[in-house]
Amino acid sequence: MFTNVKLMLLAIGSCFINVIYAQDYSQYFIDGVNAFAENRYSDGVKAYQVGAERGDKYCCGRLAALYCYGLGGITQNIPEARKWAMKGYELGNSFSAAVLGYTYIIEYGMNSEVGMTKSLPYLIYAYDAEDAEKENAELYANLGLIIASQKMIWKEVEDAKYWMNKALSDYPTFVPLLGWVSYVHWGEEDYTSAVKYATEADKEGNIQASFVLGWCMAHGKGIIKNEQAGFKKMKKAALLGFANFDVMFALGECCFNGIGTSVDKAKAKEYYQKAADEGSVEAQEKLDMYYDE
Repeated sequence: MFTNVKLMLLAIGSCFINVIYAQDYSQYFIDGVNAFAENRYSDGVKAYQVGAERGDKYCCGRLAALYCYGLGGITQNIPEARKWAMKGYELGNSFSAAVLGYTYIIEYGMNSEVGMTKSLPYLIYAYDAEDAEKENAELYANLGLIIASQKMIWKEVEDAKYWMNKALSDYPTFVPLLGWVSYVHWGEEDYTSAVKYATEADKEGNIQASFVLGWCMAHGKGIIKNEQAGFKKMKKAALLGFANFDVMFALGECCFNGIGTSVDKAKAKEYYQKAADEGSVEAQEKLDMYYDE
């Protein structure tokens, strides 16, 4: 999701500066885009506001984004963002639909079943809409990633793979997508594909990819075996924030069995416990088997 304010400002304005006259946009929208591209935010807000009030669907989406993220001098206001995003969506605007979906993610959180259930139909519409602004790769690749990953969480595997492949085809260099895809292939034990995508994403510092590549290196799956380098890469990914139960369990196994590091049963127990606390059945089994007091 857009947690980076600069990325959203780009989506609102400057990434369109070279194509702004290619479509039949209103003067309000053109003025708003150009104002944001030149960091004249108050002028941009005014242009989008007037355009949205007069029924310009593109202005509705940009104004909604400003309220959604509290940009351009506007205080964040999710209800107001949703109002303008809904208006733009009802007029058939892709960007408005995307913002509308994001309002539910922001309100309820990425891990909320309610939020994602409300959000996903709008994100899907946004990705496929006729006026989708595909030149805005960061936004639309991110939509594809969210849709595919949520479908996987819901265990709608075929739909998840459809969206994964669709997004990969449309945005083959989007690093977060490559990292997530590598993790999916790793989970399916398709290590050749996992290494392929992880290698590309790891070059750009993606921590999901770093874990996948590290695990494959440590175990010699899909790549030449290098236990020490693999363990270090997995540990670094965990320290940088990718520390779910898969990662904790993998590190526990390395410490328990001496893969890439010295055997350390006490440290292994710490990792197993963290994994078990996150819901890992395998980790709990290890604790019960080897550490039952």
